[in-house]
Amino acid sequence: MFKSKLVERWKGQKGFVLITAALSTVVLIGVTGLSFDAGRLYIAKSELQAFVDAASLSAAQQLDGTSDGTTKATNAALDTRNAWNFNTQSIQSQNVRVEFSQPPVGTGYNWVQSPNPADNYTFARVQARVQAPVYFIRTLFPHDSTSVAAEAIAGQMPKTSFKDGLFPFSPYAHLFNIGNGMPCGASARRGCTDETTGLVVGNVYTLRWPANPTTGQGVSGNSNMCPGDRSAGQTIIDIANAAGGSERGYIESTSADDIRETITDDLQTVDRTVGELVTMTGGAKQTQWDALLSRISQDVNSSATNSEAYFAAPHNNRRVVACLINDGVLVGSNQYRSVQIGGFLLFPASSYGVGGNQAWCAEYLGSYVKGGKTAGAGAPGAYVVRLVQ
Repeated sequence: MFKSKLVERWKGQKGFVLITAALSTVVLIGVTGLSFDAGRLYIAKSELQAFVDAASLSAAQQLDGTSDGTTKATNAALDTRNAWNFNTQSIQSQNVRVEFSQPPVGTGYNWVQSPNPADNYTFARVQARVQAPVYFIRTLFPHDSTSVAAEAIAGQMPKTSFKDGLFPFSPYAHLFNIGNGMPCGASARRGCTDETTGLVVGNVYTLRWPANPTTGQGVSGNSNMCPGDRSAGQTIIDIANAAGGSERGYIESTSADDIRETITDDLQTVDRTVGELVTMTGGAKQTQWDALLSRISQDVNSSATNSEAYFAAPHNNRRVVACLINDGVLVGSNQYRSVQIGGFLLFPASSYGVGGNQAWCAEYLGSYVKGGKTAGAGAPGAYVVRLVQ
């Protein structure tokens, strides 16, 4: 009888174990399925985030303070090639939203799809959404897909220090011109006067000075100065001559190899920060003429004679250089105070002569965006495109 009770109890427990095992298997399969779907959604989210990150960076690189620039920025974002669903599906343009904002003030950004005017719109936001398929979640909810979204913001951020990328010439500021003409304000528009340097956006200034600068007055009437400096007359000549005829505007190492790499490959032998003293190094550097021509030839647009024609045509920005602008006030031995970093456009190769008493000129763009595709959308100065969210 005792044995019979044990058998009955064992049979009852066996049934319970079978039921528990069955239920546990169902739960385990469900958890595994949900983990599978969750993993797929996580991957989709990561792929979508990579897309909006790349798209917002591409968009911010195109911003130049014009409506045409925001159109190019939108197209650049939509042309981003990152795919999703294990890199098998492209992200459709109707699922992407591109917006722009000026730098945030007070309550934050003010996003607009097509700002007009587009002055100082230096930030781009890209939002994207996809419908990711699910397989096991649908057993709990009547849906065979779920929405996955991502967002990124990139902007042209001010940059006052450079470890590489600065061109090896330091133009003189026209501090005596500050307060004249239309101020640039928050956007470096053509014809405006930079309130920090006194340089006028679109004017042509001297990178390498001749040994004996002249405005062209007198018998010959010929000037060896660049037009933007020539118009300043004797004032700028006195500034250029203050350190002696051997100082031509060059600020890098005296090594010929360093000079060449600085011009052609963006080598920088000295770290630079706006506000610090910059030391001129003597000599005309006419032996680096071929390096200058090599730099110009690196651009796919080597023929445009002004910035409007240059940026309107295909280009890769190799003719756009960043220069440390100094105040023109001689301090000690060959030293000047740096006041700003600005963008300059090099001219076609035929514009530059090899002679030591010839000026090398460039058009002042106002702003410069490191790694950008334009002269920038903000106030005169230097910027770098970065993700901010």
